[in-house]
Amino acid sequence: MDRDDHGEPAVPVEARAEEHGTDASERPGLVPPERRVRTGTGLMPAVITSLVVAVAVVVFVAQNGHSVALEWLWMDFDTSPAVLVLGAVLLGILVDEVVGLLVRRARRRRINEREELERLRSVAPDA
Repeated sequence: MDRDDHGEPAVPVEARAEEHGTDASERPGLVPPERRVRTGTGLMPAVITSLVVAVAVVVFVAQNGHSVALEWLWMDFDTSPAVLVLGAVLLGILVDEVVGLLVRRARRRRINEREELERLRSVAPDA
């Protein structure tokens, strides 16, 4: 069996034309490009993992409402373990957003530099 460039079974032009509602004799050689159909659940692993972690945090917060004494550096205070977990989660989200911002900014700068270099190379006279 013949395969196309994408490794899928080759389909005659006439068959593809019929799929798209056109007659191959009306438009010889002109067939709309094939569309690749991707199927999947649509759920990303990161989203599922985040939901599982969020549920675990909510359960932990609900089960740990009592107060505990903490000593950290020069501070002594009483707080709920739930408050500590929520604070850690919020701090983690903040750190993630800041690091993501820095990574996106660096990537954007590299892409802009690459585009500028391509533009200059296309304009520069050959030596």
